[in-house]
Amino acid sequence: MPEVTQAEVDVVVKVDAKLKKDWSEASKELQETQGKGAMAWHRKYEVVSAIVNHKPPLYLAGGISIDNEFYEKILEETRQEATRGMRVVKLATVEDVKTYKVGKLNLAITYVEGKGKKALGGRDDIDFAKLRIPVAQSGKVVSKSLRDISYFELREAIRELAIRPRAKPASPEMKLVLAALKRSGVKGAKATYTNGALNLRLPMSGVAAIARELTDFDPSKS
Repeated sequence: MPEVTQAEVDVVVKVDAKLKKDWSEASKELQETQGKGAMAWHRKYEVVSAIVNHKPPLYLAGGISIDNEFYEKILEETRQEATRGMRVVKLATVEDVKTYKVGKLNLAITYVEGKGKKALGGRDDIDFAKLRIPVAQSGKVVSKSLRDISYFELREAIRELAIRPRAKPASPEMKLVLAALKRSGVKGAKATYTNGALNLRLPMSGVAAIARELTDFDPSKS
């Protein structure tokens, strides 16, 4: 067995002592955030995040070995409740919590992350006041603010993102066709390419204008 030097022992003791001190301070602060209101709630999960994300986690100094045990024993919450709280305080301010409530903020974050196909890093990545979400209403699609949208509509918007097929980028040839349609100035003209066939949808009054633009069409130059 290798010999352990006094220097190594001192280092271990100092690290453990600091971890225990930080845990004691965080635990005390956590107890002080048990009041009601958005400010207390927000501060609570900031402290929880600091405890869990510390390297190593501060709860180790309290004799707790895993985060689930910390959530259940100390917070008396499920992992889902705790992680939702930490997620919201990372991206939302106290005022956001007061204005929109936790559940709606959490759904809004899910929507924005789903739309962008990536997780949000911080508060600069999302502006809840400017967020607009498309909602089907009376046969039309309208844009609603987070304040006006209902929980049901927000969940439907998230579901639509999940099932919406990702658009394939246009081929060089299709870009030439689309450019020709744009130059023609014909309103409502659309083009799709499926199974080796080009499909044009346009008003009869615009056929001549689009034909002129496509007269010299040469896919080899794309």
